[in-house]
Amino acid sequence: MFCPLITYYNRVLGLSPVMDFQQQESKELHEELREKMKKRKFPLKDKRLSGFKPMDAHLMYSERLNVLGRPDLLLKSEGEVIPVDFKFMRSRRGKAWPDHRAQIGLYALLIEDVYDTVVRRGFIYYALEERAVEVKVTPPLRRWVLSILREIREMDESQEPPKTWRNPESCSGGCGYRHVCV
Repeated sequence: MFCPLITYYNRVLGLSPVMDFQQQESKELHEELREKMKKRKFPLKDKRLSGFKPMDAHLMYSERLNVLGRPDLLLKSEGEVIPVDFKFMRSRRGKAWPDHRAQIGLYALLIEDVYDTVVRRGFIYYALEERAVEVKVTPPLRRWVLSILREIREMDESQEPPKTWRNPESCSGGCGYRHVCV
């Protein structure tokens, strides 16, 4: 979602990103929060995330989707499983960014396949604001995520780079592939 070339570089060309300090720090903060969740310490400061029991968020695979993924956190309550993803940035004026919505949608589909349940919502936890933004898992969101997966499969088969809306010359390189793009 951030840039379709990231998927192309990784999946088709088999290249790995070159991480900068900010990306490495974000990865370490993710792992730190995951470890706290395993120890049942719940440091998230948004009341919308209280009252749920944290579950171990393990790596999940869906044969139907041919997708592997792991949410940062799973919450359980009254037969409901809720994915939570941590972002070390700000929300979009109190709303989830489109790529973050797609990520919750994908986690919902994975959870449904693995746990044989229906996921109705997920949360993006924007750590800089200490804010949880709810993402409703709706039929349009599901269709959108499935269309993204279809585009990725088509790219895998064609081996052709996707079109991107980003200008590589003005790209910040936050994806880790600037060395290949420019």
